[in-house]
Amino acid sequence: MAEAATLTPTEEIAELREKWKEHRKANGDYELKTAANKLSRLPVNMKVRRTLKSHQSKVLCSDWCADKRRLVTSAQDGQVIVWDAFSSSKEVEISSPSTWVVACAFGPSQNIIACGGLDNKCTVYQNISHQSVRKHPVAMHTKFVSACCFVGSDQEVNINSTSAQLHMWLLLFILSS
Repeated sequence: MAEAATLTPTEEIAELREKWKEHRKANGDYELKTAANKLSRLPVNMKVRRTLKSHQSKVLCSDWCADKRRLVTSAQDGQVIVWDAFSSSKEVEISSPSTWVVACAFGPSQNIIACGGLDNKCTVYQNISHQSVRKHPVAMHTKFVSACCFVGSDQEVNINSTSAQLHMWLLLFILSS
């Protein structure tokens, strides 16, 4: 092996690659593609179980409820819909003041959802399993809301925006209202 001080950068890179290959071979390490090719194919029987029809435009986001029965969807038509996926029926339909509701999420209690979109706002809706849905505007961002999710409880929601920022909001007003 040549001295490191006398090697050109190209030779040093080649030597390091060889050392890396030897190290991987000694430890039984290989690329993901190689590992995947060694696996046998699993028989997957995918078929459509239900088709939920109501949105007038593209569905941009969906999130399953913890009960694995309900689903919330948001779309370009400005609608946020909570579905009973077993019966394919709508439980709640919420019209957003803006079109393009890009993000939606169910809270852990299964009774609250958050959504946001091109209006740069995140809104939380409470009591979604009742007729008296309560609307709580949470945050205004400088650019549109691209994603949201609840973290651990109904009082903590993460909101991503295209301004390259992630905000965690504590929804203390929900406890008091």
